[in-house]
Amino acid sequence: MNILMRLFLALLRGQPILRKGVTYRTGKEITIETDRPILAIIDGEVIKSTPLHVAIHEKALNLILTR
Repeated sequence: MNILMRLFLALLRGQPILRKGVTYRTGKEITIETDRPILAIIDGEVIKSTPLHVAIHEKALNLILTR
């Protein structure tokens, strides 16, 4: 099983992911910035590229980001 699948299963179980490169943050609004533009796919559709500013309903969003 690849690492992304293991991370996804851990998140579904509500388990914390304790790995180098995994950071937890909370907030009502986030801005995602990257060194180079990366496409954002939301609900299966390419919306725009980074930087991406998102307003979030409380406890409504989990992100999985890779390097």
